[in-house]
Amino acid sequence: MSNHPENCFACGDGYYQEVIEDYRLDLPEGETLSVPNLLILRCKKCGEETIPPESSRRIETAVDQHQDTLPAAAVRSFLEQFQIDQTEAAEALGMGGKTLHRWARGTQRVSRSMGYFLRALMAHPVVYEWIRDRRWRRAEQIANHTIAVQLGGFWEASYQVRFPASGGRMSGAQMAATPKPAIRRFNAARGLLTATVQ
Repeated sequence: MSNHPENCFACGDGYYQEVIEDYRLDLPEGETLSVPNLLILRCKKCGEETIPPESSRRIETAVDQHQDTLPAAAVRSFLEQFQIDQTEAAEALGMGGKTLHRWARGTQRVSRSMGYFLRALMAHPVVYEWIRDRRWRRAEQIANHTIAVQLGGFWEASYQVRFPASGGRMSGAQMAATPKPAIRRFNAARGLLTATVQ
């Protein structure tokens, strides 16, 4: 233990003394994080504690590791991997350019969920391309398409249109409750048969 020449900020009379101990920190999620062997400055007179800059950085690093925070270097790696700048990335992901800029510089923490999202995009580049190209729009257009009818008289059709992603397994009860395809007659003189998704 050694003394620091600075007067205590709280009482103004005492001096700080260096103390090395395990530092416990309460996180917003209700968890407690312990940082071992952390240097703390404690006033010998009133007991007020202050944390020097190097110890603050250790606490930030421990919190980032505990919460799986994506570091700024990884954000820059994301940009390099896809050979894009911050503006292009922000536009592709539908987010603010300033936010991405702060993440890349390390002046703002990446949230846990966005960190997971960016990691997934780096691990599966085809997903980034799907988002960038807005490919779901094409799938929605196909599912909501309009079929031109060019037959004379009446046309009878049995149709069922489904989104490609909705073809999962169904239980017997779900299948029984699922409406059957509609069978309708359409007059070709009206020109169009519209298949709607139910």
